[in-house]
Amino acid sequence: MKKLSFFFSSLLSWSVVLAAQSVKYEVLHEADGVIWGFDFLSESEIIFTLRSGELKKLNWKTGKVNPVSGVPAVRTRGQGGLLDVRVHPKNPRQIFLTYAKPVGRSEATTALATAVLQESDQTSLQLKELKDIFVAGAPSDESLHFGSRVEFSGDYLFMSIGDRGDREKAQSLTHHQGKIIRLFLNGNVPQDNPFVGKSGALPEIWSYGHRNPQGLAVRKKDGELWSAEFGPRGGDEINRLGRGLNYGWPEVTHGREYYGPKIGVKSKAGTEAPAHY
Repeated sequence: MKKLSFFFSSLLSWSVVLAAQSVKYEVLHEADGVIWGFDFLSESEIIFTLRSGELKKLNWKTGKVNPVSGVPAVRTRGQGGLLDVRVHPKNPRQIFLTYAKPVGRSEATTALATAVLQESDQTSLQLKELKDIFVAGAPSDESLHFGSRVEFSGDYLFMSIGDRGDREKAQSLTHHQGKIIRLFLNGNVPQDNPFVGKSGALPEIWSYGHRNPQGLAVRKKDGELWSAEFGPRGGDEINRLGRGLNYGWPEVTHGREYYGPKIGVKSKAGTEAPAHY
């Protein structure tokens, strides 16, 4: 098992900014396994997931860690498991979880659930009123590319979904794979989404042609949505995401197969070039 510093993931986001500076950091918590997502419940409390299926709360001032019960059952295989966790922007006791939802005996798909975090005392925490508000279609037995980052913008949430290793579905508007979706915070579909009412297209889709986006952020100064995406060899991307746009995968990429051959082309009319790759 490898030990991962909980705080290490947040340091990564500052690595470019601080590369030329001397950085000091304090290890707040170590866990056996993969710490996949975290968010702040308060100025001193952090809630975080372990991909193995555990949800925990950390008081970073005291160092105390408490488990949270009532999490959904997850398919912990490969890159799947309990994934992102976000706190409702207006209600610190309501949380959103993304996870690899088991389907049948061996399949899974990316799902988004909401729940209320109930604390009966300082050591007993549990999720109540847990319910799925979005479940991606076309489950498969592939264990990779779940995507699954969540970001908020006003009354909306955006969620990333990877291509699940089935590349062609990233270009198909009849599938959720390889997409960024946009929902209201209660899971309803905004009627101004770009493909609402379009025959053969899923209404949740905001943008498409993505491989495995695992980073989402809204830039505060202008509200722009950005993504960080795992590409194939040499093809990781940072993208500025726009309404209804096609980001090309797998027809367009700067990456190659891991064993060498090219994939598609580097540019194509009707697709968006990455801001950086």
